[in-house]
Amino acid sequence: MPKHYFADSSFITHIEHENSTLIVTFASNSVWAYYNVSRKIYNELISSDSHGSYFNKNIRNKYSSEVLFKLSKNSKIIYSKEESIGQEEEI
Repeated sequence: MPKHYFADSSFITHIEHENSTLIVTFASNSVWAYYNVSRKIYNELISSDSHGSYFNKNIRNKYSSEVLFKLSKNSKIIYSKEESIGQEEEI
């Protein structure tokens, strides 16, 4: 069963962990998958005083990862797994 956590952070907004995959939604509206991440690391991340600091020190560049998609400011998908969907438009 997936574990979801809505972060109170200026860097990370949502964290999910399922089947050793950590899904992180960043405040920049990009969503990344990090593979082979233990439940222990997930629990430490959501329990940390600073989600961004913990993430940068213990997860970023330490696990295989890929961007799943990016959202524009108006929630339009502009990128999805190596496929450009469209350009971000100014409103």
